[in-house]
Amino acid sequence: LVSTAPPPYPPNFKFEGWGDVLLPHQIDVSNMNLQMDTQVNGLIRLSRHVVPGMIERGRGCVLLSGEACCNLHGGYEFASVAPARAALRSLGQSMFQAYGPMGIHVCNVNIGGIIDSPKTRRWTTAREGLVSPEEIAEQFLNIYEQKKTVWSYEVNLTP
Repeated sequence: LVSTAPPPYPPNFKFEGWGDVLLPHQIDVSNMNLQMDTQVNGLIRLSRHVVPGMIERGRGCVLLSGEACCNLHGGYEFASVAPARAALRSLGQSMFQAYGPMGIHVCNVNIGGIIDSPKTRRWTTAREGLVSPEEIAEQFLNIYEQKKTVWSYEVNLTP
């Protein structure tokens, strides 16, 4: 199971040049509730359908991914989405502790950079700062294949 549901960014949010950034006091509470429902409650709902089968088999893998700027250090540009991502990370830690002894590996993957794509190449001329989607996929496979004696709970991928 790979959970990568993107946060529902507030209306008018723009990545290019950070556009209409909401400061913390400007955040709409209803949007924050949507964030929590999409991120945290979404993982709970998804887990209800997938984890019982993993428990029955005695093995499984849940990979949670997100932006390091939301998961780890909530930059002001992401104040409207970072709290829910931090809560998702915390839920992942609880899942790791609860399901690890049952043979289910749970790992949070923080992507600390801009993922290379035709759209993101328009944002920057510094190609060395972009994260390769192929290399991200390779790391996800490496995490999936980790032996139980060396499971990672959290992996940070940065350019």
